[in-house]
Amino acid sequence: MGWCCSARRRGEAPADEGAPPTPAPAPAAEPCADYLLGFDEVHEAVVREIAAHPGVWVRENKDLTAVCARFDALHGRVPMMRVIHGSIVEALGRVPRSDELHEDGRFYWRPLNEVHAGWQPRPLENDSSRRYKRINVSFLSHRWTKPTEGLPDDDEGTKAKLVASMSRYHCNTYEVDSWWWIDWTCAEQSHTAAHIAALPLYIAASTDVVSVYTPGGDYDARGWIRVERALSAALNSPRSWKMVPPQLFVELAAKGQAPSATEWWPLHDPAEGQATVEGDRAYLVALSRLALELWPVGFDNNWESPAGGNRYAEWGYKRELVYGQTAIFCWTMNHFAGV
Repeated sequence: MGWCCSARRRGEAPADEGAPPTPAPAPAAEPCADYLLGFDEVHEAVVREIAAHPGVWVRENKDLTAVCARFDALHGRVPMMRVIHGSIVEALGRVPRSDELHEDGRFYWRPLNEVHAGWQPRPLENDSSRRYKRINVSFLSHRWTKPTEGLPDDDEGTKAKLVASMSRYHCNTYEVDSWWWIDWTCAEQSHTAAHIAALPLYIAASTDVVSVYTPGGDYDARGWIRVERALSAALNSPRSWKMVPPQLFVELAAKGQAPSATEWWPLHDPAEGQATVEGDRAYLVALSRLALELWPVGFDNNWESPAGGNRYAEWGYKRELVYGQTAIFCWTMNHFAGV
C-alpha cells in the first residue's frame, strides 16, 4: 500500500462483455463519525479488541461471521471494513476513489458486514453447473505508482487489470466470490488516520494478501509494505502472500500458465522504511511495535493447530518476531491459469 496522507485526486470504461454482473454499490451517505476518529483512539481500540478476542482475529482460517459480528460491536470506535467487488473494477477499467459515486448516486465500495449478511451461494456467471462456495476477501498491498501525485495506478490501469484477472482466477479455480480491500477505494481518502489505525483488523479479516511487486524497485524498502507484511505474519493470517509483478502478469495472463515460484521474504522493520510523507512515520512506528507485540499472541493461539503449527515449524517455533531475521513464505505469481 502506498499511503499518502496529503490530499489526493483522481471516466469510466465500458464493461467487458465477459464480465460478471456488477453488484450494487453502497448507498451514498454522510461520513459516519468513526471515519473522523483520530489514529490514537482507533489504535487503542484495535489493541484492546485483539487482546480480548484473539480467537476471532489471530487465526489462519477466519470465521467471517464472527469477524463481522466483532466489527458490528466496534461500531463508532473502529471504521467498518469496506470492500469492492472485482467485477466493478473490471467494468470501470480503473480503481475508483473512496468518495467517488456511481451514476446512481451510490459508492462503489460496500461495508463488509452488509456483503456478508446478504451473500448467498449462486451459480458462476460463466458456468451455471458450478456455484460460488464462499466470499474471498483479498487485501491489495501495493506501492502507489505516482505517490507524489496521489495516484495509486498508472495511466494504463495496470493494477485494475490485475484485480480483474485475479478475480476471474479466484472464481474459475476456487469457485469463490472475489471482493477486495484496496486503500484508494476502501479507506476514506479525506480522513485516512482512522483507517490506517484499523489496518490490523482489515488484514486479519482478509483471505489473502495480493502484493503488487515491482522487481528492481524500492518495494521492499517501503514502510507501508513492511507494515502490511509484518502484521499479516504476526496475526497468523492470511497464510498466503501472493507476490505479483503487474506488467508481466498482464502480458502473460492470457497464456493460462501456473504460479511460477515460491520464496522466503524477510520481515524488515517498518519504522525504518521509506515514506513518501514523513508525517506517516509515527503511524509506521506504532504499527511496527504492534506487530512485535502481536507475534507471541499469534504463536500462543496457533502453534499447536495443524495450520498454525506448520507455519511456526517453518520459523523454528520462535515466540518472537525479529526484524531482519524472520521471513515469510510467498508465492511469486507471474500469471495464472483460468483467467
